[in-house]
Amino acid sequence: MKPQKSKHIHSKIKAHSQQSRSKVMADSINKLIMDIKKDIESQAYSLQSVFDKHFKTMELLKSQGVKYQYIYQYLALGITRTHFDNLLYRTKKKRKHLSNNKEKHSLKNATSSTNSSIANTEAVQPKEEKEKPIHSCLENDFKAVCFNNERLIKRCLETDLSPTDVKNWQCANQFQLSDRLSEYRRKLRLKRK
Repeated sequence: MKPQKSKHIHSKIKAHSQQSRSKVMADSINKLIMDIKKDIESQAYSLQSVFDKHFKTMELLKSQGVKYQYIYQYLALGITRTHFDNLLYRTKKKRKHLSNNKEKHSLKNATSSTNSSIANTEAVQPKEEKEKPIHSCLENDFKAVCFNNERLIKRCLETDLSPTDVKNWQCANQFQLSDRLSEYRRKLRLKRK
């Protein structure tokens, strides 16, 4: 008789834990729905931005077994299911792109620290022929006229331009500067031929 009583208690405990878990999940869904609707009604965010903002919570609910279809139905945003799926897809794509960029950035930092340690050993062992050293004041001048874009600074240095030359072009942004620099370099190549 005791084993049946123990099974009965066990099933009650299991049912109670499932009820409390489903209550917590329902509370999470309700909070998500209220937050999303509040952000949409405030009109401070685009619909895509709202999805980006609350995507983490949606993914958490998804990992707990809640289907996107359920979230879609209870949100009742007045959009089609395809539109809802597209918003989720774009958010996932952005997150993936951002995480890839973070990985690349961390790899660049690791590479730059390795390069700096190599540069330190090169400073100890002098080379006979070194590339032109970039003076920090010159680099700061280029940062000011090249919109802090390292690639543009490097291209300016490769073409032996001075910060004053670049400033005289009066480019409004880095895209204009890049175009102007490409044009300048192309003309230089034509002159050399």
